[in-house]
Amino acid sequence: SLPVQGERYSVIFWFKDSEASVKDGSTPWHDTMAAESSDTSVDALYNLGVQFELGVHGKEKDFEKAKDFYRRAAERGHHFAQNNLALLEADDQVAEKWLRAASEKGHSTAQMNLAIHLLCQDENDPTAAEWMQLAASQ
Repeated sequence: SLPVQGERYSVIFWFKDSEASVKDGSTPWHDTMAAESSDTSVDALYNLGVQFELGVHGKEKDFEKAKDFYRRAAERGHHFAQNNLALLEADDQVAEKWLRAASEKGHSTAQMNLAIHLLCQDENDPTAAEWMQLAASQ
C-alpha cells in the first residue's frame, strides 16, 4: 500500500564559519562532517552531492563524485539523496530502486519522478497514476 503523506521540513540557514569561506564561497564544514560517521554527516554527504552535481561552493562539477556522495547518503536513508541519485543513474533498475525508496518515505518529488519513470518503462503501468496522485495530494 502507498503511504498517505510525506514529511515537511523547515528552512535551515547555514552560517559561514570563517571569513575565508565567505570570500571563496566554500563550505569546508561539509567536508569535515562527511568524514564523520554520525547521523549529522548524512546531510553533509547529501550537500556535497549537490555541490558536485551543480559545481557550486568551490566544487568543480563532477557527476561521478556527486553520485558517490548521494549513494553514501542514500544508503543511510536520506530520501533527498535517494531521489537525486536516481536521477543521475543510467541503469533503470537502480534508478527505480532509489526512487521507490524515497517515494515510500513520502517524498513527493520522488513520487512524481517514480510515476514518470514507471510510465517511461510501461505507459500502461497502473501504479504510475497512484504515485502521481499521491505526489499531487501533498
